[in-house]
Amino acid sequence: MKRSIELKIKIKSLAAESQIIRNEERRASRQRDGIKAWAAATKTHRDDELRDNANLHHNLSEHRRTVVRDAARQTVLAYMFIRGRDIEANQSKCAYTRSVDRQAIKKMVERYGDKESKDRLNKHLFGGITMQAA
Repeated sequence: MKRSIELKIKIKSLAAESQIIRNEERRASRQRDGIKAWAAATKTHRDDELRDNANLHHNLSEHRRTVVRDAARQTVLAYMFIRGRDIEANQSKCAYTRSVDRQAIKKMVERYGDKESKDRLNKHLFGGITMQAA
C-alpha cells in the first residue's frame, strides 16, 4: 500500500475534525442564547455561565482556525508535493496562508513520500540545501 494514502486519510480526518469543532461552536452559541433567554425570563443574572460559554466558543473557534487549519494546509501541501503537483501554482495569495512550516512539510514528505519526492523537496523548499535533523 502506498504511504500517500495514509496522508490522504489524515487530510480527511482533519477536515472531519474541523466540521466537528464547527458543530460544537454552533451548540455553544445555541446554549448561550438559551442561557440569555432563561436569564431574561427569570430576571436572574447568569454572568458566570455566559462567560464560561463565551470562553468555550472562543477556544473552539481559535483551535479550529489556527491549529487544525494550519495542520490541514501543511498536510495538503505535502500530499500535493508527493503526487508531483506544483505547490507554487496552487499557493494562496493571502500572506498568512502562504507562510507554512517547512519543517512540518518536510517531515511528512519524508514519512509518507518516496525517494524521488524527498529529493525534489530539498531542491524546492530549501533551494537544494539538504536540511540536517535538529
